[in-house]
Amino acid sequence: VSRGDWKSPGRPRRRVASANPLGLLSRHNHTHRNHHARPPRFSKKASAEKKAAGLVKEINNGRLAQIGIMGCLAESKVEGAVPAIAGKIAHYDGDYMAPFEANFHLF
Repeated sequence: VSRGDWKSPGRPRRRVASANPLGLLSRHNHTHRNHHARPPRFSKKASAEKKAAGLVKEINNGRLAQIGIMGCLAESKVEGAVPAIAGKIAHYDGDYMAPFEANFHLF
């Protein structure tokens, strides 16, 4: 066992149950120290055009998410502001911008 190894000699490998995207339990070995810190490299071998198209898709998805959040906030303040979700969001009387004010305190 090398000096930087995460497990001590003689200890069995730790098996951890985790949920996969389908919601089923799977068991896998955690043998690499930083297995969560390494992002998947889906576009490692992709062409420049495919990477550029993926970036545009990612930006557009982010914009759509922002529009969706703003729609939910508008509906929670003014009933019927967004007809598609009218009555599905609870009314909120507070101030959404309170955390950004100069006199905002948690305690």
